[in-house]
Amino acid sequence: MLICKYTPPTGTNAPAIDVTDYVARYTWSGDADQAARKLDFDIAYNSPVKDAGFVNLDLQLGGSIALSYIDDAGNAAEIFNGRIFWRKRNTGGYTMGFTAYDNMIYLAKNKVHMVFNNLAASAVIRQVCNEIGIPYANNNPDLPTVINYIADGKSCTEVIRMALDKVEADTGKSYSAVSINGEITIVQHGTVVENYLASDLTNVIESEHSEGYENMVNRVKLVDEHGNLVKTITATEYQERYGTLQDVYKMQPPKEGESVDNLKAAKYRLKFLDNDSRVKALGNIQCITGYAINIMEEQLEGTFLIKSDTHTFEGNQHTMDLVLSYMPGTAKPALSYS
Repeated sequence: MLICKYTPPTGTNAPAIDVTDYVARYTWSGDADQAARKLDFDIAYNSPVKDAGFVNLDLQLGGSIALSYIDDAGNAAEIFNGRIFWRKRNTGGYTMGFTAYDNMIYLAKNKVHMVFNNLAASAVIRQVCNEIGIPYANNNPDLPTVINYIADGKSCTEVIRMALDKVEADTGKSYSAVSINGEITIVQHGTVVENYLASDLTNVIESEHSEGYENMVNRVKLVDEHGNLVKTITATEYQERYGTLQDVYKMQPPKEGESVDNLKAAKYRLKFLDNDSRVKALGNIQCITGYAINIMEEQLEGTFLIKSDTHTFEGNQHTMDLVLSYMPGTAKPALSYS
């Protein structure tokens, strides 16, 4: 069961109200390529001409929406907290549609000029959040990768992505920033949803799978500031099978207070097979972008990272459409150096 509460925009001093009974449909979604999670919802709406006795809600732009999920045991969990950015009404129907975004939207909409000298990545992200007044969760992981960077007119999202990319190049671990309970939270990619298995025997409605190597890079050449070749990194098995697909990495000189591992950064440029899988299944609110799920199904078996998710709640039914990427085991392709 879902509970939806609306709070008017700041400054109106009006209390939050429960609007659950008015909502006909929710679509709750996220995408790794989008800054914020989004909630689209439709409420019952009528004009006095059509029904003079119907009491309409007045949900205003800038108002806050909090959506909570209550399970069969009565446990409640807030799954969305954001503000209404858009509303629309078609006179031919009996609903009004709204679009709300969580706090990550403010990271995308705000640009900053900030200078970071020898700061840990986690400190950089905290400072960016403080700059625009968005809460930063206290239980976020410590990310000690040192950042030296001038953010000149960059969006907060771009600055955070830069910091997290440097963390991935440094540690091999990939992270995303998400909004949980209104706070910016750093989540490691691939955290598996516990006690959940997507199976065609129980909860999967349909699936599809595709794979290719259009974005593959199987050889990287490291060159110095003068363009001289320093080293070549090759994933030989992929080069032999798919042909040479090369990138060039220009080595970065060390900066004061920062060590530069050019070899590690160059290896980060290697890209292998792309795979794209899609599953439509009965809904689970824990299955959101950045997390991973286990699947045992006709076409798919293994652990898959969720790249985007769309959850639909309508008529007491919850379904989800997930775009997935297969997460291979810990074995890495053999690299040769020359």
